[in-house]
Amino acid sequence: MLHYAFHKLHEADLLRAADRARDVRAATAGRPEPVPSTPRTRGLVPPRLRRRPARG
Repeated sequence: MLHYAFHKLHEADLLRAADRARDVRAATAGRPEPVPSTPRTRGLVPPRLRRRPARG
């Protein structure tokens, strides 16, 4: 029974995330040009937390 409750919670989370994404798309659809987002792929994980050393 507990597993079912967790499943329902997860399902609600997924639905909420989908609704949020849809709202964001609806809000950004009316803009003439999207604001360029800064590339944050490098700074998300500090170097000491990376498992593999960066190549190059």
